[in-house]
Amino acid sequence: DISERKKVEEALRKSEERFSAAFHISPDAININRLKDGLYLDVNEGFCALTDYRPEEVLGKTSLEINIWTDQHDREILVKGLREKGEVNNLEAPFRCKYGNIKTCLMSARIIEINQEKCILSITRDITERKKVEEALRASEERYHLIDEASQDLIYSYDRQGRFTHANSSLCRLLGLPLEQIVGKTHSELGFPPEQCEEWDRLHRQVYDRNATVIAETVTPVQGGEPQYYEVILNPIHDKTGAITGIAGMTRDINARKQAEKQMQEQLEELSRWYDATLGREDRILDLKKEVNQLLAETGKPPRYTSVVDEEQE
Repeated sequence: DISERKKVEEALRKSEERFSAAFHISPDAININRLKDGLYLDVNEGFCALTDYRPEEVLGKTSLEINIWTDQHDREILVKGLREKGEVNNLEAPFRCKYGNIKTCLMSARIIEINQEKCILSITRDITERKKVEEALRASEERYHLIDEASQDLIYSYDRQGRFTHANSSLCRLLGLPLEQIVGKTHSELGFPPEQCEEWDRLHRQVYDRNATVIAETVTPVQGGEPQYYEVILNPIHDKTGAITGIAGMTRDINARKQAEKQMQEQLEELSRWYDATLGREDRILDLKKEVNQLLAETGKPPRYTSVVDEEQE
């Protein structure tokens, strides 16, 4: 009775078929190498797409012969991990392709046995574009951090409950508190006056109601001194679904601008008063010149103000 043996053989055949299908249709690079020397025994289409090599260009050669490892230290890490643990997961390494271009990849491998010989089955995924995006994001975050910390403006953000989720160093210095004592608290909990808390609540409601940027000027009274003026810009923060999850804001000191506007207004008012004081004076002077010329004419003398005579003749 060989029923059990036939069942095992059939299960093995189906398992091999599934492995073969996965091996050949996988978009990731899959290859089988001898453990002792790295000789390529088989590669799939994903390997060819990743490296630009044709199967006949690599089969029967070692990884050292095709010089695919950009850094031999990465290969040593792989071999050491396989010998010690039998598998290596998510090894990030740069690989050299056929035409010399370098691609950053993520490799996982384990030891398998084929015809009583230890081999390496490895799966490698190209993450070059992902790494570029991550690097661009990291650089963008670094630039934002530099701007955030170097800015004299107050930069901050809130959650939907009006609690601070971020505050830059300028805001921390203004409040005289470290970041960890600001985050998670509202204006009221940080000791802002009730009227200022009401004003902030009103501005926040405008952002949520309009789902748009709100720009406003705020005035902070100062006991025994001039009031302080600020420009506030509040932007809604959206999640992937478009829902508003909070507010990002910036507050700018505009006292210098307000002082310049005040001086300009005072100058305009002074000019207006000067104009009102001199209005009609030129007409009166012209009449007086005419009267002088008329009196001189009556006495038989030439006119004194010829400009008035020329104007009358015209």
